[in-house]
Amino acid sequence: MGRLKGSITYLCGPIDNVDDDGVIWRKQIGEKLSARYGMKVLDPTDKPFKNQTLKYEEIGVEKTICTQSQSRGSLRRVG
Repeated sequence: MGRLKGSITYLCGPIDNVDDDGVIWRKQIGEKLSARYGMKVLDPTDKPFKNQTLKYEEIGVEKTICTQSQSRGSLRRVG
């Protein structure tokens, strides 16, 4: 483990316009970094508090529903 043990890394990368919302590679590399090097991994696609504080997710099923609603004109983009 050495020098990386206990260090923290953030898995930045594309989420929008990616088929799997960037989940698969983050899960794979996150597990390796944690198991092999003892690193703490911050994954923006895995928010353990989302069910407690948010009423929606930015990826997965909720993203699909929002995208469909936007295409039907049910939602307006802000900004």
